Amino acid sequence: MSRAGQTALALFVGGLLGIAALSYTTRREVAALKAAGDSARAAAVARDSAASAASDSMGAIIDSLQSSKAPVTVRITVDSAAQDSLKRALAAGLRSQHDTIANQAAQIVHLETEVRDLKANARTDSLSLWTALARSRLLEDSLHAQTREVVRLNGRIQDLDGHALPKWLRVSFDVAQKVLAAKGLVDLARGK
Repeated sequence: MSRAGQTALALFVGGLLGIAALSYTTRREVAALKAAGDSARAAAVARDSAASAASDSMGAIIDSLQSSKAPVTVRITVDSAAQDSLKRALAAGLRSQHDTIANQAAQIVHLETEVRDLKANARTDSLSLWTALARSRLLEDSLHAQTREVVRLNGRIQDLDGHALPKWLRVSFDVAQKVLAAKGLVDLARGK
C-alpha cells in the first residue's frame, strides 16, 4: 500500500474512531438523562400523593371545625331567643319599678352586643375556613398540573434515542469493527 493510501486509511480509521467515541459518549449522556428523568418523575408522583393526603387531611379538619362550630351557632340562637324574651319582659314590665327596667335594659344591650359579636365571629370563621379550603384546592390543582408536566417531560426524555448517529453510519461502524477484528485475527495468525 502506498504512503498516500496509508495516510488516507489512517485518517479514515481515526475519523471512525472519533465518531464511535462521540456516539458512545452521547449514549451515556442520554442514559444519565433518562435516569434523572425517572427520578424526577418518581419524586413528583410521591410529592403529588403527599399533597393529596394533606389536602384530604385539611378537608377533614375543616369538617371537624364546622362540626365544632355547631354548638356556637346553637348558643347564638339561644341567646337570640333570650334577648327576645327579655325584650318582651321589658315591654310587659314597663309598669314595674324603674330600677328593674334599667337593669333589664342594660342586660338587653349587653346580650345584643354579645349576639352581634358571636354572629360576626361565626361568619368570619366560616369565611376563613372556606378561603383556606379554596386555597388548599388551588394549590393541590397546581401541584397536580406540575406533576403531569414532569411525567410528560420524563416521557419525552425516555423517548430520546441514545444514538446520535444515523442508522446507516452505525451499521457501517459495526461492519468496520467486524472487518478490522477479522483482519486483526488474520494478521495475528500470519504473525504480523
